[in-house]
Amino acid sequence: MQGKMVIQALVIGIKSLNNPGDFKTIFESLGRRHSVYGVKSEFYPLIGEALIDTCRTSFGNSFDAETEKELTGLLEKIVDAMLVDSKSTAN
Repeated sequence: MQGKMVIQALVIGIKSLNNPGDFKTIFESLGRRHSVYGVKSEFYPLIGEALIDTCRTSFGNSFDAETEKELTGLLEKIVDAMLVDSKSTAN
């Protein structure tokens, strides 16, 4: 179930990239919910690495360096948006 939710978040992220307002709203909300569930910000890089490794293994040669770069960029944008509240409360 968690894997499906991660993929769903990526799909939403990709679809909302052209609308930064929606992207920000969606992932800030997701970040707040994850914080309430006890997910810590230091978990996000590990989750991203696991996702990239899984894609590399699953898609083989179709998952080339450019695809990895694009996925990494998307994950960074998602994490940045999800951590907005924790960054503002840390200051």
